[in-house]
Amino acid sequence: SLFIRPNKELEILFLQDNPQLEDNDLKGLKQLSNLRYLYIADNSFSDKALKYIGEVPTLTTLRMENLSRFKGPGLKYLKENKNLKRLILGGNRINEEGWKVLSEMKQLEILGLAGTNLNGDKLKSLSSLKLKKLDISYTDITPSDLACLHDMKTLKLLYLAEKTDRYTFPY
Repeated sequence: SLFIRPNKELEILFLQDNPQLEDNDLKGLKQLSNLRYLYIADNSFSDKALKYIGEVPTLTTLRMENLSRFKGPGLKYLKENKNLKRLILGGNRINEEGWKVLSEMKQLEILGLAGTNLNGDKLKSLSSLKLKKLDISYTDITPSDLACLHDMKTLKLLYLAEKTDRYTFPY
C-alpha cells in the first residue's frame, strides 16, 4: 500500500510502472495540496482510481498511458477539475461511455490519444473541444476523418505519426 501523508510542497509525482499498486493506494492523493503533475502510466489502475485523482483540484497534467484495467467511464471524476489541461491516455482501450465523457471535458487543452482505439466517429465527437495540441498517432484515423478538425480553431499542433516513425510528443 502507498502511504501518502499531507504535503504542501510536492508538485510532481511519478508512479510509473508499479504493478504492486492498486486503486485504493491513491486514496491519499488529496493530501498533496499542491500536486500539479501525476504520472501513473504502465500500471493496472482501473477507472476507480480516477475517483481519488479527481479529488486533487490543483492537478493540471495527468499521464495515464497503458493502464491495463482502465476503460474510460471513470473520466467523469475529472470533468469538474477546471485546472486539468493535459490528459494523456495513450495505449488505452476506451469504451463508448469513456469516449462520451472525454468529449465533455471542455477544460482540456492537450490530449494524447496515441495508440488508442480512436476512429473517425470518436474523433468527430471530440472536435468541439478547444484543444491546442492533439496526438492521434498510431490510431485508425484516415485522411478523410481529419476533416472534422477543420472547425477546431484553437488547434496548433497535431501529431499523426505512423508506427514506423520515432517521435516525442511535447506533453
